[in-house]
Amino acid sequence: RAKWLKLKYDYKEVDLKGKDEGQLRSALEDSDIIYLSGGNVFYLLQEANKCGLKNVLKELLEQGKIYGGGSAGAAITGPTLEPLQTIDDPTKAPELSDYTAFGFVDFIVLPHFDYEKYNKKYQEVLKQYNQFKFQPLNNDQAIFVSGNEVRKV
Repeated sequence: RAKWLKLKYDYKEVDLKGKDEGQLRSALEDSDIIYLSGGNVFYLLQEANKCGLKNVLKELLEQGKIYGGGSAGAAITGPTLEPLQTIDDPTKAPELSDYTAFGFVDFIVLPHFDYEKYNKKYQEVLKQYNQFKFQPLNNDQAIFVSGNEVRKV
């Protein structure tokens, strides 16, 4: 937030909790960029599902809006959160019935891949869930997706 303010970006925070699709659409439709931050990825998915965020984002992306996500906000864009059960605590989202994520991309982002506390867990995830496609990201990396182009920087 401090960096955005320093760069003189206008931004507004929108809490997903308690919103419906219409309220969310109204809150986001004038934005050029929609950014979802981190936290527990399962809780984020639970709250996103309650308010229909996936549908709203899909509409806005089709209109040319840009999506950015940090940590959980990046991981939620993949097909499933299933492999992240050992990284984040799924019990923080007691109302989440399954781990199907947004499916905007065909890979699962593994955020904070350079954090020592996740290293062993991520190695186990890569071995146990080898049927999935992963994009590990260090904290100084990002993935840009435009159409079929996927580029890690």
